[in-house]
Amino acid sequence: MKSRWFVKSILVAMLISFSGFAKGVKVVSKTTDAKGNPKETSTIKFDNDNLSMESKGKDGHMIVLFRSSENKMVLANISEGTIMEITEKDLEKMGATMEQAQNQMKDMMNSPEIAEAMRQAQEKMKDLPKEQQEMMKKMMPNMGGGGMNMNAMDEPNVTYEKSGSETVNSWKTTKYI
Repeated sequence: MKSRWFVKSILVAMLISFSGFAKGVKVVSKTTDAKGNPKETSTIKFDNDNLSMESKGKDGHMIVLFRSSENKMVLANISEGTIMEITEKDLEKMGATMEQAQNQMKDMMNSPEIAEAMRQAQEKMKDLPKEQQEMMKKMMPNMGGGGMNMNAMDEPNVTYEKSGSETVNSWKTTKYI
C-alpha cells in the first residue's frame, strides 16, 4: 500500500513539474471503504513550481514535497519519524534496479525447475477432494509460468460521483466523492 502511494506521488510530481497551470491549486481527496468509513485523507497543493502532498490514514502520516527548481523530492514519514530525499539520479537508479529485478523474476519463473514443480503440483492435485481441486483450479490462472502473475493483483475498481461545484479564487471547481 505504501509503495503504491509512493509511486503515485512520484508520477504526480513529474506531471506537475511539466505544467504551468497549477499555481495556487489545492486538491483534497478523502478515501472511504465499501461501507463509507473513512480510510485516508490526501491533500495536494500546487504553488508555482512546487508541489506538496500529505496523506493521513490507517497506514500512517506521510508528506511529500517536490521542488522543481532543485529537481528533488523530499518524503517525510511522520508516523515513523523518517525523512528521505530523492533526486533525479536516484529515480533513474531505482528504475534500472526495478527493471533488473523484474527481468530476473521472469527468468526465474520461466525456468525448467519451476515448470517441473508446476507439473508435479498438477499431478498431485488429482488426488485432492473435488472441492479442493476446484479451489486450486481457481488459483492456477494467477500463477503464470509457475510464478505469481503480477497483473493478477490489480487495483480495486474505483468510481467517482459528482457531488457539487463551487468557485474558489475565481476557479470553477467540481467536487467528486
